[in-house]
Amino acid sequence: MKPGTSASCRFKDIETRVDRRMQNSHFRHLMNPRWLAASLVVAVTAMADPKLRSISLDECVRLALEKNLDLRIIRYEPRIQALELGASFTDYYDPKFTARAGQTFNESPGQNIPGQPAFAPAKTWNENYSSDLAGNLPSGMHYDILGTLNRNSGNSPYSTYTPGSTVSITQPLLKNFWIDSPRLTMQLNKNVLQNNEQDVVNQALTSLTAIANAYYDLAAARENVEVERKALELAEQQYNENKIKVQVGTLATLDEKQAESQAATVRADLITAEATFSNAENTLKRLITDDFASLSDTLLDPAEKISANPVLVDKISSWERGLKQRPDVIQARLLLEKQKITIRFNRNQLFPQLDLTGSYGVAGRATTFSDSLGQLGDRDYPNFGIGAVFSYPLSNRSARNRYKEAKLLSEQYLLQYKLLEQQVMAAIANNIDTINADFKRVEATRAATKYAELAYEGEKRKLENGKSTSFIVLQLQRDLTTARSTEIRALADYNKALFALYQSEGSTLERLRIRFSVR
Repeated sequence: MKPGTSASCRFKDIETRVDRRMQNSHFRHLMNPRWLAASLVVAVTAMADPKLRSISLDECVRLALEKNLDLRIIRYEPRIQALELGASFTDYYDPKFTARAGQTFNESPGQNIPGQPAFAPAKTWNENYSSDLAGNLPSGMHYDILGTLNRNSGNSPYSTYTPGSTVSITQPLLKNFWIDSPRLTMQLNKNVLQNNEQDVVNQALTSLTAIANAYYDLAAARENVEVERKALELAEQQYNENKIKVQVGTLATLDEKQAESQAATVRADLITAEATFSNAENTLKRLITDDFASLSDTLLDPAEKISANPVLVDKISSWERGLKQRPDVIQARLLLEKQKITIRFNRNQLFPQLDLTGSYGVAGRATTFSDSLGQLGDRDYPNFGIGAVFSYPLSNRSARNRYKEAKLLSEQYLLQYKLLEQQVMAAIANNIDTINADFKRVEATRAATKYAELAYEGEKRKLENGKSTSFIVLQLQRDLTTARSTEIRALADYNKALFALYQSEGSTLERLRIRFSVR
């Protein structure tokens, strides 16, 4: 039977459920012996036969990249920010078209007062139409293209058409020339987008490291269950041998009780090992699926036997990787770039505002619509203008203080970046030391296991020849189990230390040969 499917554990679960139902009067009538026997058979069949699924670390990684909820959630951030960036570009650069239409009517009374000029009552109709196209250029220039048409009519049998078209521009020459508030917002939004993309990469590295840790913990837990089962077999075998010897009078009763106590202790250790395996399995399931319930009847079985393959690590190369591609290091550089943008903007705000303005237009006026458009096309009545607008706050202390503040923040961020570099290098150095130590620990625990096996076998032969005691054999059994478990833990720790180094370098995706898209 595979780890995690212990029949004793399954039956205990069933017995607990039955006991609870017996305590409930609603189920007392169901406690017919035949019905209970049939129910137990069905329950044991359903619970003791989970679907066994052999799974590799590569498959776990693939599933996580598709279904890990932590990763799927954070992938929305750059997508949302990309839309925000697009909106800021649209707000500034996309032309805005406006059209208006209106009509007014006015009727004034005539005049017939003696001694004053007389005039008849007057009626006036006025129709106004206009269209406007306005926008901005990368240089900061604002343009406005305006088209108008007025139609006036009244007592006269004729109408007057007055069309016009004007192009106006405003170009900053100093302040707001190379950057202004909207362009600052766009550049900062782009920086935020890049930062969010690194958040996704960082989450991918974190999730993959967690998956590797969970996978090796599961593999170690599975092997540890086997170790405890072998230990239980040895303990029960020793207990049975001691029991027979006590019955024939060649061994003291105390030796039988010592063996029985050890068997009970190992049985408890096996139950703990199976629970540890189940917990490790649940941890891995949560990381590789977005539907935990779908794997509730699946027993994950690591395809690879846990081992320790020597890996050559170079500190200098690892430092170069870490300082180049770690997401948090890249984000620290993005913060410096963001502050440079802010400094650039605040420096531009120190200048006085000097804007060049210009306009050019043509107009027409005729009693027919076609004649007025002809005048407009022939540019019979042009108009143009050019000018400049200058403004400057006398003290400008606000702009100067913001500029100084931005520079101080930049210096602070630079020191923080240097501190992060030191921390990354120290972390990588520690990871490499841990890898080297864990590999040596694997070799040492492997030798310890071998010697513990030899010591146990030798002492057991001495016991059979009457040259040792049951107590010593039982102690060596415990030592052998401890040595085997320690070796398994050392193997798992070594593999986990490798992934810790990959995460410190920011190279997990590269090491696993994964092409990763942040959106």
